[in-house]
Amino acid sequence: MEGARYQGQPARRQPKRVAALLPLLFVLATGGHSARASDIPPAPLSFDWPVPAAVTVTQKTLKKGRRGAARYVVRTVPGPGADQITVSFTDMDVTALEGHDLSDPAVRQQLAPVIAVMAAMPGFIVSRQGELVRVDGVAAMIDKMIEAGVIPAEAVQAMKSPAMQNALANKVGDNWNLWVGAWVGAELSKGDDIAFVAEVPVGDVTVPQSTRMEHLGEPEGYPGHIHLRMTSTLEGPEFQAAMKGFIEQMLANMPKAKNAPEGLPEMNLRRTGVIEVYTDPRTLRPAYAMSDMRVTAEASGQVPLDRHDRQEFHFSWSKH
Repeated sequence: MEGARYQGQPARRQPKRVAALLPLLFVLATGGHSARASDIPPAPLSFDWPVPAAVTVTQKTLKKGRRGAARYVVRTVPGPGADQITVSFTDMDVTALEGHDLSDPAVRQQLAPVIAVMAAMPGFIVSRQGELVRVDGVAAMIDKMIEAGVIPAEAVQAMKSPAMQNALANKVGDNWNLWVGAWVGAELSKGDDIAFVAEVPVGDVTVPQSTRMEHLGEPEGYPGHIHLRMTSTLEGPEFQAAMKGFIEQMLANMPKAKNAPEGLPEMNLRRTGVIEVYTDPRTLRPAYAMSDMRVTAEASGQVPLDRHDRQEFHFSWSKH
């Protein structure tokens, strides 16, 4: 949703602080699109990653209509608690970025702040059962984002607020839930298609999300793995109210524009998502994972907002 335009009749146009930041707030507020499988009956799929271990991850992204790729290493070590594992990101590198020649040293220099932000990616503390306990390092990542100029000056105070840090932690935690957390405890056989309602975070509250989980059998080219898919939809009055409350809370921490109208316009918000994984059912060690999310917003007098983000992850397990 970054880069999308909000336009309309001049008398009804929202102040620039709302138009510029609503996309960012919308994306950050709606973390947790991968609902936890504990919302359905418990079962045999269980977590058993080696500790310590390392896996090289190649990530491909589509954001703001541009494609990119990165490579990094995900490492596991014991602790900090007796029944916990620390998951960290190291050796971060941008390997492709549409519209940029990464073989040019000048371009690499230009991208240095972006890589620095990526290198500050928060890590995870997970239980020995594979459930996400918390996300560590969000404040440090926000500081890097501010230093790199990724965050507009008028949004710095809002970004440092506890509500925004919690929302960003939820968003970062989506990766772990995509790779592992969403599938822990799921009881599925080939061909199963289970529908349920999950409670997912939107800002600092939770709202109901319509969710389906499917077992699509063994994926071609990945012997010993299973193909799992989860689709979800967030919409309706509870979602609208939660989003409005979160955005208003963030805007309250920002300088108010001169002659800005009070409150936000009535909006129709919707988010749909699909996540998939090819994983080893004995360990939940993924070989491939994908997240595809679309968020839309319509408001009176405004051009409809439509953002499509997609991420793909390929895992190469080895000893480091």
